[in-house]
Amino acid sequence: MPAEFQISDDDIAFAESALLPTGANFDEERRRFIKCLDTADLQAVPGSGKTTALLAKLLVLERHLSFPDCQGVLVISHTNAAVNEIRGRIGGICPKLFAYPNFVGTIQSFVDTFLAIPFFVNTFGFRPSHIDNDSYRFRADQFQRVFLAGYSQVEQNRAKYFLASNKCGSSFRLSLENGQVVPVENISAGHLKIQKPRPNSKNYINWDENEKERVASWLIDYKKRIMRDGILCYDDAYFLAKLALDRWNMIPGLLQNRFGFVFVDEMQDMAPHQYRVIEDVFSGETQANTVLQRIGDSDQAIFGGKNIVDIAGWNPRRETMSLSNSLRLAPPIAKILAPFAYERDEAFELTGLQASEILPHLLLFDDDSVGLVVERYAELIARFRLDGSIPANAPMRFMAVAWNSVWNEDPNPAERKRRLIDFCPSFQRPVLGKQEEFETLADYLYGIDTDDKTLRSARNSILRAACRVLRLGEVVDPRSDRPFTPTSLVSYSRFEGPEKNYNRINRALLKWSLNLVAGKIEVTLHALQKVLPKLVNYFGGTPAIAAGFLTGEQTIMSEDRPDKDKNSNSLTFGDIQIGLGTVHSVKGQTHTATLYIESAYYNDGGKMYESQRLAGQFKGERLRSNAGKRVKESAKMIYVGFSRPTHLLVFAVHKENFDSHLSDIDATRWEVVHA
Repeated sequence: MPAEFQISDDDIAFAESALLPTGANFDEERRRFIKCLDTADLQAVPGSGKTTALLAKLLVLERHLSFPDCQGVLVISHTNAAVNEIRGRIGGICPKLFAYPNFVGTIQSFVDTFLAIPFFVNTFGFRPSHIDNDSYRFRADQFQRVFLAGYSQVEQNRAKYFLASNKCGSSFRLSLENGQVVPVENISAGHLKIQKPRPNSKNYINWDENEKERVASWLIDYKKRIMRDGILCYDDAYFLAKLALDRWNMIPGLLQNRFGFVFVDEMQDMAPHQYRVIEDVFSGETQANTVLQRIGDSDQAIFGGKNIVDIAGWNPRRETMSLSNSLRLAPPIAKILAPFAYERDEAFELTGLQASEILPHLLLFDDDSVGLVVERYAELIARFRLDGSIPANAPMRFMAVAWNSVWNEDPNPAERKRRLIDFCPSFQRPVLGKQEEFETLADYLYGIDTDDKTLRSARNSILRAACRVLRLGEVVDPRSDRPFTPTSLVSYSRFEGPEKNYNRINRALLKWSLNLVAGKIEVTLHALQKVLPKLVNYFGGTPAIAAGFLTGEQTIMSEDRPDKDKNSNSLTFGDIQIGLGTVHSVKGQTHTATLYIESAYYNDGGKMYESQRLAGQFKGERLRSNAGKRVKESAKMIYVGFSRPTHLLVFAVHKENFDSHLSDIDATRWEVVHA
């Protein structure tokens, strides 16, 4: 059991002095949570300050636990951004919390560190070189070039035909069922249905059961081969974790002995496979050694978890505390938000503590005024700033969001479907993200982060491009018989050749990196096009295979790359700048004002838009627990989107939908305006 102690009022006063503005205090709800040291869940409404309350508890725990002489603290969140926030806010106050035996990280990093990597090392004798989706996708999509021992040519062809026809070379996964490894469609889906492609073709004859089994066997062995080369996708880490827990039954006990307190933040966003890992390790009959507290808001589950509402996710246990007071929301917004929260019981109420009395607005538009919606929203902001309803000292963050932003092809062009880009034609969905592998050498060089003044991004891009060329040239590290990584390539040049070569390579890397940061990309490109084939030759590879990669044109255009100085995803009206994004992109954010634009999502019985599916909730009716899947999905989006603003909430709805579904809306709760 964790060390027994109680959190005192003096402890909470210490946390208040470190985390809250001068004179501010935690209310009774938050004090109860901070003092709780038993296994329990916390359901927290949007803007309740749950992260600050968790940080307060962590600060106090470090005062009482004499690390490393007792069990440590494990803090798991869903994203790196959340982990960085925790580290940034309290890392300087309690540095011991971020050292052994404690661990603060994402669910992915926890699984990698304590389950997947140890199992991988025990199985293969070395650490994986990659755990990322891009490196894995690049390798897995090369299945046409693979020939596995133990299979006839016909069997190889069947498996490759199956992968090519179904376009699933890098998307299928492995799972463990009844002690047997089987291929599945994805990490949360069932068996991969294996049959001969093109069943509607003339004279079609499906494969027999033995042929299907051989295809499945080939797929499993193909995945294992990629793993043996040290390349894992993120989902593979969970598969290895499942194997580890199945074969090493002492793991839960060991981890419970290591971590006396486990806090899981944003629990509602955990996907089913992530949820199961936490439960398998820290719940159940053997959980006596660990206090497990899961923190979140089940009505904000729009990532993983219960976003697909018919997939079981986090179900808060009976011993559940709550934070029902929202520091972010104003009373008028809190009042209209509660009916959309179908995960709560009938008695659920949401209390807004923000000092604002602006009524939520319904902004009506028609086909002719679609392009005026955001401008009209800006006029409302200007009006409320002028009359002081939005104080001059309020953080001026204004957003316009929609559930659906843009799609490449409309499956039914004749059916009118509006999305964010119809209202804001300049909107661009981000495409680069954290991409690790590109299609051409030019893309590696043009894709660097030019704001990284340490040259790290430029150097890494060059090294990753070199490793890509070596893989294409069928070169492996002779020390391990595995593909080179940037680290192993530098290590090889340092320890396996003349020192003068290592020094020359370092000088060249520095020169090329400086050129990239200075914008001399073409100069660096031409230099590497000459040098990299020589590198492949040096290792006895085949440079000709990489020729297309070396000379291919740039496919990532400059407008696709993030530009901090020129953001296409914003509109400016006078001195008011309005950001554009999806509901998913703003989850967790706080805005001064939010415009939520209804957008098309499926067509179930003639209902595509939020106003059509949720008319009763807009009028104050509680959503029924047996409502349809699309209705519940729409409710979650509304709940997340509507809970962002501190002062002004605007919902843009087409006049036809308003006339059909919302014309009798309560005028004491909503103010209706026109675009």
